[in-house]
Amino acid sequence: MLFQRLLDLPDRAVMDVITVVMGETLGAGSAAVEVVGLHVGLDMTAWWDADAAFFEGLRDKEVLTALVAEVGGTDIAAANAKEKSATLKAILRDHLDGTGGREKRENWVPRWMAFPPAAYTQRGGVGSVARHAELAVIEAEPQRLAA
Repeated sequence: MLFQRLLDLPDRAVMDVITVVMGETLGAGSAAVEVVGLHVGLDMTAWWDADAAFFEGLRDKEVLTALVAEVGGTDIAAANAKEKSATLKAILRDHLDGTGGREKRENWVPRWMAFPPAAYTQRGGVGSVARHAELAVIEAEPQRLAA
């Protein structure tokens, strides 16, 4: 039934369906996502905005301070480094929204969502960064074998 419906669609519409199906089946945080994102030169700033779930997941003060420094500047981050996480989140939100007298920061994504991804600390534990490191080893392997 589905196949028959796809046969009736123009090629462009079928390609749109395939794109959505592929996107829905790639495992978030998987090496496949990293490969595809890097290969197509994906710019997450065109597709992502900080939402309530993003802010709820932020719990690490060191990371929060680094995020504030990135979107608001190092002076603002340093002045608020000893504040509670809720305050740091509010400053971050104000910069991303351009509210509370803060200059709006547009076209921003956290480093771990960029292609290639990066971390804010040296502790590790960032899935996208770990997957990217695995890919770098795999990509280097054929060169090592050829040498």
